[in-house]
Amino acid sequence: NYNVRLVLTHDGYFKKITAQSLRGNDEQKLKEGDYVTYVEDTDNLGTMFFLTNKAQVYRVPVAEFDVCKASQMGDFIPAKIKKFEDGELPILGRCMKTYENGHYLAFIFENGKGVRVPVSAYETKSARQRLSGAFSEASPIVAAFYVDKPVELILRSSADRAITISTELLPLKETRTAAGSVLMQLKPGKKRLTGLRLTMQTD
Repeated sequence: NYNVRLVLTHDGYFKKITAQSLRGNDEQKLKEGDYVTYVEDTDNLGTMFFLTNKAQVYRVPVAEFDVCKASQMGDFIPAKIKKFEDGELPILGRCMKTYENGHYLAFIFENGKGVRVPVSAYETKSARQRLSGAFSEASPIVAAFYVDKPVELILRSSADRAITISTELLPLKETRTAAGSVLMQLKPGKKRLTGLRLTMQTD
C-alpha cells in the first residue's frame, strides 16, 4: 500500500500518481479541450467506481492501474476496461473503500428531476466488474456526483432560469433506477435542464 493521487478527466483519461512523483511536477498533461473532473488523494487499497453515460457502473481496484506521472496522459478508461460500448464514457469517478451510511450518489436529469441513492445500493455479494442500471434512463443525465455532506446546487434551464437547492432536499430512494422527483418545473417538450453547479457547503 502507498499514497496516491487519482485523477479523472472529462474525456475519460485516468491517472494514478504517487505522492513522490507529485513532488517533482503536478501539472497535468491533458488532451486539447479536455479537463479534470475528479481528483482525490487516497491510497492504493480502494476500488474505483466509474459511472457512465450509458447508465452503467464499472468497479476496478485501484491496485490494477499502473502508476503514471502527471506529465503522461494516463489510462483511457474505455480501452482499459474493454467492456465499454461504442460512445460510452465515464461521467463520474469515485474511489470507494466502504459503503458508508449517509453517503450517496446524486443524479440530476434533463427533465428537471433529481434523486439521491445510497452508495449501499451499489454493494453486491459478487465481485463482478460491471453493474447495469446504475441510474434511471427515463431522461438524459445532466450531472452525477458523490455526496458525503450537504452542498448547494444551482440548476439552470434552457429558458435562462435558475434555482438554488440543497442536496438535503433531493429525494432519497433505495432503488438505483429511481426516476426522482421534480426539482425545477419545466414546460413539457419546450424547456430542459441544461446545467448544474455545486456551490458552497451548507451549515
